[in-house]
Amino acid sequence: MTSESGGGATGDGRHRGRFTRHAKTVGVAVTGIAALLVAVAGMTTLVCRDPEGDPASAVTTTVAGPQGPQDPQGPQDPRDPTPTPSPTPPPASTSAAPVTLRSTPPAPAAQWAGDVQVGSLGYTLTTVPPSPDQSGTPDITASFDGTFFARLGAARWTATAAPSPRACAPLILAQNMTHVTAVPGDVYCVRVAHSARNPGDQYAAVLIIGQGRDATDFPYVRIHATVWADQQ
Repeated sequence: MTSESGGGATGDGRHRGRFTRHAKTVGVAVTGIAALLVAVAGMTTLVCRDPEGDPASAVTTTVAGPQGPQDPQGPQDPRDPTPTPSPTPPPASTSAAPVTLRSTPPAPAAQWAGDVQVGSLGYTLTTVPPSPDQSGTPDITASFDGTFFARLGAARWTATAAPSPRACAPLILAQNMTHVTAVPGDVYCVRVAHSARNPGDQYAAVLIIGQGRDATDFPYVRIHATVWADQQ
């Protein structure tokens, strides 16, 4: 009987020891969980009550909506007061207005064109074809010193373009020559007349081909003449 009672006491002691160890383990676990909850609560309170905290650390809610075109420079920092300018599209190209070039009107058709050998008695260039003068007032006359006379005026033409009545008229008024050297290759604008009383407004371009003396020792000037009709 004594040994059984001792055995029972020993078994109860072992049970009480295991229970004590389990109780300590459970207590430690509960204490750890409570400390963790207190720490989390403290952090939450610190974040919510920090008046100078970083706004970026606060919890934000993103609302899904229609999205526009993406900014190629990336998102703007909310702390940056200067907004990032959007790229300006290049201006639309405009085609230049067409430029109208004014060209010089071409010379009118010639009334007559050909070679003439002008002597000392002179020639009238208004007739078709030109003819030796019979009135005593020729348009052009050869002289003995290698020159010729243009009664109503002449002017040397030096432009590369072909002469025309419109261009010859102001040139003759500007130079106003009547006694001209007959140099082969030179071109002259010459004003011609219908008559002494009715000079009109008629012009001729005269290319000097040559000059010299004929068989009777009288001077001559050989020309290629382009005669235009009266411009009036």
